[in-house]
Amino acid sequence: MYPITVTDVRSGCVTGRERIVTALDGIYGWPGQRCLHLVYRYDRRGRRIGHGFVTTVDSAGTRTAVDLNDRELAIVVQLPIAVESDQPVNAIVTRCDEQAIDISLHGHGPVRVTGPDGQTRERLLDGEQTLTVQFGAAAAGSGLPTAGRGEPGTSAG
Repeated sequence: MYPITVTDVRSGCVTGRERIVTALDGIYGWPGQRCLHLVYRYDRRGRRIGHGFVTTVDSAGTRTAVDLNDRELAIVVQLPIAVESDQPVNAIVTRCDEQAIDISLHGHGPVRVTGPDGQTRERLLDGEQTLTVQFGAAAAGSGLPTAGRGEPGTSAG
């Protein structure tokens, strides 16, 4: 849950510049930002569990829909990966480590993905497509969280 630079505290939700920690269902993001989100979900015993929370990127910015069960918690982390498209694009980050991020993208039309290394990758989407953004030495020390491999939110990190 760290680092976090707290910008807002409400019952069941703490919002920071780097992440949002919530026990509430809702739509979460940072207004005007186009950065992807990595989401961790925890059950009532504090164990990380899988999820299918989808991040949507469109002209309004980036936001993630979170739907929790009773006494669950989600942490939404802002990643240094920007996505731009003229059409709405849904994304799920399936892996995040110091070498690469795997992203499942779903949408139609051109999409531009810019990583922390400053490189922009362009793809033409026609449905679902998986994109791996690999990092060089420029990404070292970028503060990327590490989620490991596997189902979103289930790996060690």
